[in-house]
Amino acid sequence: MLAMKDRPQAIALAVLGAIAGIFHGYAYGESVVGAEMTPLVAYLTGFTIIQLIVALIAYKIGKFWMQKFIEQPLLNLRFAGFTICGAGAAFMAGSILG
Repeated sequence: MLAMKDRPQAIALAVLGAIAGIFHGYAYGESVVGAEMTPLVAYLTGFTIIQLIVALIAYKIGKFWMQKFIEQPLLNLRFAGFTICGAGAAFMAGSILG
């Protein structure tokens, strides 16, 4: 999404985010299968808060960086998108081939 020239519609981002969240949540949810209700609620609450804090910190750092140091933010944001995509492709290829 970062590599796209035009910004995608908010509904498309929400749908893709929800799909990614389902798979992400399933991966972490497997570790609590069979747990009692109290530890389960505590685990999920803590995990949600930590993920929110990490996302907010990343947003603030990215916003600060874009405002202070980058003259053409959209071009550099697209470059960042391509870089992240390349790194993801490299990790995926390493997992599949290795």
